[in-house]
Amino acid sequence: MGAQPERRKILNEVADAFAQAWLTGDWDSYFAHYADDFVFQYPVPPLVGRWTGDDAIKRRNQWRETFKDVRLNKTGEDIRLFDDPWVVVCNHSESTVNGEVRKNILTTVMHRVNDEGRVVEYREFLGGLSVRPS
Repeated sequence: MGAQPERRKILNEVADAFAQAWLTGDWDSYFAHYADDFVFQYPVPPLVGRWTGDDAIKRRNQWRETFKDVRLNKTGEDIRLFDDPWVVVCNHSESTVNGEVRKNILTTVMHRVNDEGRVVEYREFLGGLSVRPS
């Protein structure tokens, strides 16, 4: 089941803020969408796992620190799905890491958003990620 128009607007705001954070480095605006209590899940080292409570905050902040100098040069959104309370975005991108351009393929990011418009769960899955220069 999809989201109603007013909910879709809120879900889009979260997904758009995430994309903008990668493009601009403005993570504060994106993290302002988070609830005080949330679930954080990430699939690859050094942050493999699923956390809640204070551990989720710690791991999200560690994730932010890990990627603070990474910027997407461009992103191509392949699909955005709405299954309220979830918004799921699958995309491909090109990024710069330590001055080298890299192509990343098939990133799937899922946000679960509560009735107050706050992110209560974040999940990311990677497929076909290239860690080599393009």
